[in-house]
Amino acid sequence: MSIKSKFNQTFLCLFAVVIFISCDDFNPQDIQEDQEQISKAVSEISQAQQSFTDSYAAMDESARQMDDLNGFTGPIIAQNRACDNFELVLDPNTTFPALLTLDFGDNCTQNGHVFTGKMQANFDGLIFEEGKSMELTFTDYTVDGLGVEGVYRLRNIGNNADEQFNSEHNIIDGKLTDVDGNVFSYSGLTTSTMIEGQATNWATDGQDGLLDDVWQEEEDGIYVNSEGVTYTIKTTTPTRRAVTCEIPVSGVVEFASESLSAPISIDFGDGTCDRKVIVTMGILSFEMDL
Repeated sequence: MSIKSKFNQTFLCLFAVVIFISCDDFNPQDIQEDQEQISKAVSEISQAQQSFTDSYAAMDESARQMDDLNGFTGPIIAQNRACDNFELVLDPNTTFPALLTLDFGDNCTQNGHVFTGKMQANFDGLIFEEGKSMELTFTDYTVDGLGVEGVYRLRNIGNNADEQFNSEHNIIDGKLTDVDGNVFSYSGLTTSTMIEGQATNWATDGQDGLLDDVWQEEEDGIYVNSEGVTYTIKTTTPTRRAVTCEIPVSGVVEFASESLSAPISIDFGDGTCDRKVIVTMGILSFEMDL
């Protein structure tokens, strides 16, 4: 259901008495403002996270097709890179650290995304080895029209007790600029556990070996919108993210800010990739499309 700008405040106040909340807590204008704020926040945070994720995916796809970076003895020909020019610089004695630069030029459409500019990845080892990491940086870079700055760091933290792959994804000083020149920022640490798709990879199944991956994630981050309002973000129920869906398909994330009348939770649903979420503000809930 959607929140209406006009509703029966008397009924809400009577209901509030039952749960010991005063009528002063129900201000239609505050609720409407909170709804608008959280809609914008969820949209911009999703854009930020997806931009870094798409950037990592493009770099990872290239790296997995190079024998020095994938751990296999023979080269795997880079069949799936559409238009990036690349340069790989290796330590002459130990291979690592290795620096891979992808130059997308003024316009490159690859796997359904449009890239411009350059990004560099610094590898300190083979990323599937525990403790190894990869760090992405960007130069005059955009993905799908969104300017991306900052650092994206992926670290392999080893398998859990169920032998599922665990990793940390750290976005540091992320800064995003949209096509209208609006600037917002996001920094956060997400811990991911691969719960499906670990038995397949690029070498065994090609692209299908990457697209069947499903992750369980927990996030702790800070977002500042284009008006300078700061929000904290924390996962309260681990989210489920499929590689083939741009947003989580289940799980709950809580947002808090001094600008909000109360913390707000976002429930990503029952596992369906439909871009619908349930937003809860106090005793009120409504569905929203991202």
